[in-house]
Amino acid sequence: MDISDIINGVSEGKIIPGIGHNESYWTKHKMQPVEFFAEASSSMINNHESLNLIKKLFPKAFDEYLTVVEVIANG
Repeated sequence: MDISDIINGVSEGKIIPGIGHNESYWTKHKMQPVEFFAEASSSMINNHESLNLIKKLFPKAFDEYLTVVEVIANG
């Protein structure tokens, strides 16, 4: 699920691998960063297989995610 939501977002809803949001969710609200943060956080907590895929497929985005988490953690 984590990867499918990210792919759904990157394609702005044009690719729906299983379940996902419609195009307007992505284009009107620009939710890609929020969804990536949610899916990366979820995978870190309870889906290490998905986390490994996120790291492999989206290495730069994951590095940015870690930077944001560090900023949040350190205030």
